[in-house]
Amino acid sequence: MTRTWLVAHDFSPCADAAARLAARDLLAGMGPATIVLCHVYTIMPLPLGLDGAAGVGAGLVELERAVSTESHKRLEAAAAALRADIAALRSERPTSPEVTVVSAVRQDAPAEGVVAEAAARGAERIYVGTHGRTGVTHLLLGSVAERIARLAKAPVTIVKADR
Repeated sequence: MTRTWLVAHDFSPCADAAARLAARDLLAGMGPATIVLCHVYTIMPLPLGLDGAAGVGAGLVELERAVSTESHKRLEAAAAALRADIAALRSERPTSPEVTVVSAVRQDAPAEGVVAEAAARGAERIYVGTHGRTGVTHLLLGSVAERIARLAKAPVTIVKADR
């Protein structure tokens, strides 16, 4: 049976560190596995009354399409880099299990989208990088990693970028 783990990815070094840790953990285990790199993006909603304004709706559709295209491109680049890391690790330990990397892009609120993708994929574990914000920045922005940990049904591993 293939294990499936999801890694939340925001194109940061923190997310790359979380992906590498997930790969190392899976390579140390038994049997084949899949890592789902998941990027979730949000398009700001239009203020009431503007959604019907001439051209605004069409512009929003184009913006969403551009963000989606760029997200897919960047996430696939991250997946290719992770595949190369996994291949290098497997060459050092040829008896390691096979680990496949796939990508998923969603439009949603970040934490909710990650948890929904994990549930849809049947992920047994979620890895998420943390920027380690503190003070006012943490108070204002909150922590997506903390929200994922609160919402997820699967265990969540939070990884600092310096790993």
